Amino acid sequence: MVVLLLAALPVAWLLATLGLKTGIILYLVVLGLPLVAFCFFNITFSVGMMLAVAVMVVFGAKYTGAPIGTLLDLLILVSTVGILLRQIKERNWAFAKHPMSTMVLIWLYYNILQVLNPWAESKMAWLFTVRSVAVSLFVYFIGAYAFKNSKKDLFFILKLIIGICFVGALYGLKQQYFGFSAQEQAWIMSDKLRFELYYQWGMLRIPSFCYDPTTFGILMACFAMFCIALLVSGQLRTSRKIVLALMAGCALWAMAFTGTRTAFALVPIGAVCYAGMILNGRVLLISGILTVLGAGFVLKSTSSGVIYRIQSAFNPSKDDSMNLRLGNQKKIQPYIQSHPFGGGLGSWVCGANALTPTANSPNFPMIPALCGWP
Repeated sequence: MVVLLLAALPVAWLLATLGLKTGIILYLVVLGLPLVAFCFFNITFSVGMMLAVAVMVVFGAKYTGAPIGTLLDLLILVSTVGILLRQIKERNWAFAKHPMSTMVLIWLYYNILQVLNPWAESKMAWLFTVRSVAVSLFVYFIGAYAFKNSKKDLFFILKLIIGICFVGALYGLKQQYFGFSAQEQAWIMSDKLRFELYYQWGMLRIPSFCYDPTTFGILMACFAMFCIALLVSGQLRTSRKIVLALMAGCALWAMAFTGTRTAFALVPIGAVCYAGMILNGRVLLISGILTVLGAGFVLKSTSSGVIYRIQSAFNPSKDDSMNLRLGNQKKIQPYIQSHPFGGGLGSWVCGANALTPTANSPNFPMIPALCGWP
């Protein structure tokens, strides 16, 4: 306490003399370094920090060009080094011996192997992209180690995930009913294509803390189904069931205003898969009733843009957006068929040629070709 009190004097002086921007950066460094150091010793805390930072990084990326995403990489590195140093003494790799681990390792190896892709246009593109599609999967092994002997830690992280998602749902509803902040509006309107993506059917689609409405919609669909699964199958107190029902309702409510067709389709698909897995009579009955009500909702005529967008997810043949995607898929299939390993990580496919991300084409949309799969 004495050291902290003594350190407060020079820190306060620096914050007052270096200006607001520099002062804020210094404050975050002073606050963040002990937290990052603690992640080295407590892996469960590190997983929680990754979740919190992942939300802040995506939200902050809208307003700054600074490489704030490297903070998440730093947490992954610190946690991985911490686990490896522990293994010098423990020498117990049981946490990584699982069929899922094998699948993750195969995916990591495949992405690393992509650096040798003969059709890759750029090794630098591979370097920048492998970080997001491969390195982040090390979180799987970090989580497997953190929760290997402690259900308490696992439940803590699950509660944290639920809490973050619920706050995201509430913030999305705030955007819908109370409007976007001035900074959010300026960011949306700073790019014409971005504005066209957001503004549809006379209203702005809500992204909440996420970078775009699509990601937020899919997150809310998964979160809602997770809450519903806990609600109908868990041995929970009535008060917790009420809270879960409230959270699921808010998530579905927020999801509707994202205008994300994929999310709309995920809800019934998730419900059918869950009901089929547990084969519980009560769940099957409720699922059947909801299926009938959902079918009636889809077939009902409406003048609401929100409801029409939901209905269009289940009638893709009449949807212009889906038809455009299917047409683009046909255009890109010849390239995929002739390049079984894709165009290399970080490359883009434009027409029939693999090009760098700076390539331009007036007649064909840029489509990422990460692994050669449609």
